[in-house]
Amino acid sequence: MNKSLKTQSDLKPESESESLEFKGFINFDSAFGIASAPQPKPPLPSRSPPASLQHFLSRVSGPLFWTFFLFMILIFICYIAYFAFTIFIASFDSQLLSGFAVDALPAPISVILSFFIASHIWIAVVLAFLNFAVSFAAYYFSGKSIQNHFISLLSSAAKPVLWMTILFTVSMIIGYIAGQFYPELFDDLSNSLVLPDGSAFSIMLHIFFNNVRVVFMLIFLGFVLGFLPIMIVVVNGFAIGIVSEYIIRNESFLFLLTGLAPHGIIEIPIILLGAGVGYSSGMTASHVLVKNKTFADFKQSFINATWIFCLLVVPLLFVAAIIEVYVTGALLGVAF
Repeated sequence: MNKSLKTQSDLKPESESESLEFKGFINFDSAFGIASAPQPKPPLPSRSPPASLQHFLSRVSGPLFWTFFLFMILIFICYIAYFAFTIFIASFDSQLLSGFAVDALPAPISVILSFFIASHIWIAVVLAFLNFAVSFAAYYFSGKSIQNHFISLLSSAAKPVLWMTILFTVSMIIGYIAGQFYPELFDDLSNSLVLPDGSAFSIMLHIFFNNVRVVFMLIFLGFVLGFLPIMIVVVNGFAIGIVSEYIIRNESFLFLLTGLAPHGIIEIPIILLGAGVGYSSGMTASHVLVKNKTFADFKQSFINATWIFCLLVVPLLFVAAIIEVYVTGALLGVAF
């Protein structure tokens, strides 16, 4: 009887130690340098969406893209019509331009046109965010790495951004030289740049919305063979060159650096990134026209641009606007 009990008590610790070792609490193989078989990792949680959500994403992605794309084409046509009117028609009849007013049109047309003029860019921005949200959700549920996808988008824009940077630098040098020979250019430029009166917060919002509008046009109107990004980069580089020459001539290079570097180190690369993405979209569109690429390639590049705009451009431009209003002014006040 005693022997039987002893045997059972002796066996119990051995059984428990084997159980503990099996569960990983005591690993004798690791202690003596013996390689143990790798334990299977628990499966990752599934990203598969409900069937209803998957069906919804597949149904809305196409109509959303076409709504956004056709709305951008409408904006482009309206811009072209406006510039053609002011250059080729109103320039020969100044009374026609001065007498033209939206209120002179019939009431329904006047209301629609006024609403379009005031809000067309922001409607387009909302459409861009909706396209991004659907694309992001579809990509997330596919199980692929969102980080790797975003990095690949930035890598594909590296070469166009380099060309835009060279173009911007050359334009800035030309603007600087032009400012030396024609000082009145700065007066003309400063008269066209008027900040609204109000609090620092309202000025910050004005700068932010204006920069978002410019970069948005760079990215999503660049499908017209990349012409608009090139034009905006040249104009901005030329303007910065004129302003730089005036500040250095009347103040100092340090004053220019203090007033431009804090926010410009964010704002200028973002503008060049937007120009590069828009130019790349324009090149893809040109390849579609000559049958080297399909429209599906252009559609994908257009949707990919919404990722860069929503995840990078908008947040960083908001940070740059805050720095420009609250930091740059304080630095200039302390240093000068």
